[in-house]
Amino acid sequence: MHPSKIAAGIEQASHMGIQDVDDKIEQMAVEVIELSSQLPAKIETPEQLQDAAKLEKLFATKIKEYEGYYEAKKKPLREYINNLIAEFKGKVKPLEEAKQKLSSLIITANARFRKEAEEKQRRELEKHEAKVEKAIEKGKDVTAIAPPKQIENVGAGAMKEAGVSTRKIKKFEVTDANLLPDQYWMQDEKKIGAAVRAGVDIPGVRVWEEEILSNR
Repeated sequence: MHPSKIAAGIEQASHMGIQDVDDKIEQMAVEVIELSSQLPAKIETPEQLQDAAKLEKLFATKIKEYEGYYEAKKKPLREYINNLIAEFKGKVKPLEEAKQKLSSLIITANARFRKEAEEKQRRELEKHEAKVEKAIEKGKDVTAIAPPKQIENVGAGAMKEAGVSTRKIKKFEVTDANLLPDQYWMQDEKKIGAAVRAGVDIPGVRVWEEEILSNR
């Protein structure tokens, strides 16, 4: 539908109350039947062709006019829904901000525990390798040496118990729009994001990974 035609219907409806719009819609139902009944069975002459073309144009105009009535009825609903969304976002904003800060704290702490566990595991492996080398030098049976101690990542355990995990997501920013290929020239964030997640290397775009929480 052409926006200008729909807008005309909305403009017409805006000067009426909801009840007036409802009345128009009831009248529309009658008009639709009457207009539909004018459909010719066949077109055989130039005059009939001209009449049919005018009728088709009338059909299109009336459809756009009727759509305008419904758009007028939907407008206050959209405003109401938008107000509800804005109210909801405003009320939960402190909680959203607290959640983001908490997520950052959790991810930082989890990374620290993981790094500590990896470092401890590295030292255990070094100790084990040293024992094996020493046993070989003395001609002893290395199979008698106990395997290296497995260090538990206490952070991972705590996260698992809480039913929370982390995952990596790819983030990006356009660093030089002039380098963007033609298909990304309009800087369609969704299109670029999809390409980045698929592993496409796009000139002029910096890509990095961020760790986020994932609730099970």
